[in-house]
Amino acid sequence: MEPLINHLNRLTSDEFSELIPVFKPTMHTLLLVWKNSKFYNTPARLVVIMRELCNTLIDQACIYVASEPLFENTEEPEKKVESLKQCLKVCITFKTTYFDYKAKAASECPSNPWRFQNSALFARLDLFLERCHDVLDMMQTIMHFNRLGGDRGVEIGGTKGKDLTASVRQTHIDFEQALQVFRNATYDIMDVECKQFDADFYNFQSQIKELERRLASVITQAFDDSVTVLMRFKLLDSFEGMLEREVVQTDLEKKNSDLLNEYAADLKQVQEIFLLCSDMPPINDNAPPRAGAVTWCRALMEPVQEPMDRFKGMSQQIMNGEEGKECLRAYSGILGQLQQYEQQHREEWAHEIDNTSAEKLKQSLLRKDAASGFMSVNFDPALVCLLRETKYFLLLNLEVPESAMSIFEMAETYRQQTGNLDLIVNIYNSILETVLDVERPLIQQKLDNIDKVLLKGQTRLNWKATGINEFIQQSMTLVKELKGQLTDMKSNVSKSQSTLKAWSDSLLIDRKPNKTYSVDEFVQTTNTLQATRKKAIERGSSELHTDIENSNKVLGVSKTKAEWQAYVDYVNGIIVEGLARVAVRSAQYLRDQLDKEEVTEKELSPLLEVAMKLAGKAAVFEPPLGKA
Repeated sequence: MEPLINHLNRLTSDEFSELIPVFKPTMHTLLLVWKNSKFYNTPARLVVIMRELCNTLIDQACIYVASEPLFENTEEPEKKVESLKQCLKVCITFKTTYFDYKAKAASECPSNPWRFQNSALFARLDLFLERCHDVLDMMQTIMHFNRLGGDRGVEIGGTKGKDLTASVRQTHIDFEQALQVFRNATYDIMDVECKQFDADFYNFQSQIKELERRLASVITQAFDDSVTVLMRFKLLDSFEGMLEREVVQTDLEKKNSDLLNEYAADLKQVQEIFLLCSDMPPINDNAPPRAGAVTWCRALMEPVQEPMDRFKGMSQQIMNGEEGKECLRAYSGILGQLQQYEQQHREEWAHEIDNTSAEKLKQSLLRKDAASGFMSVNFDPALVCLLRETKYFLLLNLEVPESAMSIFEMAETYRQQTGNLDLIVNIYNSILETVLDVERPLIQQKLDNIDKVLLKGQTRLNWKATGINEFIQQSMTLVKELKGQLTDMKSNVSKSQSTLKAWSDSLLIDRKPNKTYSVDEFVQTTNTLQATRKKAIERGSSELHTDIENSNKVLGVSKTKAEWQAYVDYVNGIIVEGLARVAVRSAQYLRDQLDKEEVTEKELSPLLEVAMKLAGKAAVFEPPLGKA
């Protein structure tokens, strides 16, 4: 018995989950003892040994399962479920190993086989296995009902969603109440000798059946309240696990026909939309035509494809009925049409790009409008469309022709090049649009140089050529330089105009509206004001000279050139106009102070105070009038 004792010791010392490899050596040793021992080869003694082995296995299983109290934390029963499954696996493997060696004993010891009643050996172990199954069923029930409550509990939408969700929450509360009897139990739940568990478990199962019937009613109402097939499948997903329970499953089987009928209506609607819009599919504004049509096609396919996948994953009985077969035939026909439509657009696009892409890349970089002289970038819209189509086809995980892929690989290069060329032509066109006739002669030489460089982009360079980046860099430098000079010239003129406006805004004569001045006082006030204005005009005159000098420096032209003299005359005209505006505004102001209607309307006080006195027989004015 010494070899057998070593194996028996392993049953109590090894980890329970690692006991399975011990069973064969134990049974093999037991068979050797049976064959060779004169004392232990009797049925009575072997039955005692087997019972002891079973009891040891049960004790170890109880320790393994009860390493954490079963009902201490029912919010996460998954670990307990795994422990119970492992326990069942080990115990069943033990029995299986025994039966294997029982058959071996019958062949090797035909005169003395193992003729024992199974109940004599495994009565207690079978009771323990039954208890494990009951507790496992309870833990799986806890897993299913836990999904109904708590922070992550089921939320039902739809018009009845609030009331139905409340019903689900109440079902979960009632389940927790039913579970309380096991939480408060004073007996060992895994003890097969304790019969109280059987009564409690029977009552628990009865309560669970009632809760399942209530829950089935809630699911059925929510099912009827859902408006689409996908919504109904998502509803079923939210009750995952509960749908496998017999009561719930029985009620939902009655809804399979409704689900198939609604799916058949969806298939018909998709078919009608496809036939109506396939020639001119509604495409998003930012989508290219071919990829947009494929995207629309897939959008039609999605609401019927996913439900069909879900139907196929359900019971085969659903799809084997007449309604299921009809839906399957309709689905196959529609799916074939949609796939053919997608394939057709892909092939037509491939044919289009093969005919056009190579030729479009041979076009010049720039083109010039003969009438206006404005430039534009000559990147054909067909190439832009090709790049966008390729991008979207790749996003749709569709195969792209090699010719399109080779162009798409240069997409970033083309984007940078067209972006820079757009900037160049915009600057160039802005120069042509804003330059004045008097300014053009001053920049004509530089404008001619730019035209000469840009001519290469109109005649010699295409989108396959080398040296495009060098051309862009040279052109950008020239147009930016000229644009800067023209901007500086216009800025200097604007500053001069601002100076002149400041002069005209500051009048050469002023008064307080409600004050009447004596002549001497008015003369003194006016002289002081005009002295101040004179100084401001002198400073402004210096700024005017500086502005014109800055323009000359920017252009770098000789002051004796006729073009420059003409430009100076243009600026002088602006200055003369500004000075005239200064005089006119001051004169206008003085006129308003003397105009009877203006004085009356604005209720102005008289400007000057003059006294009239009687000197002898003559009237005299003081101060005298009519003299300077």
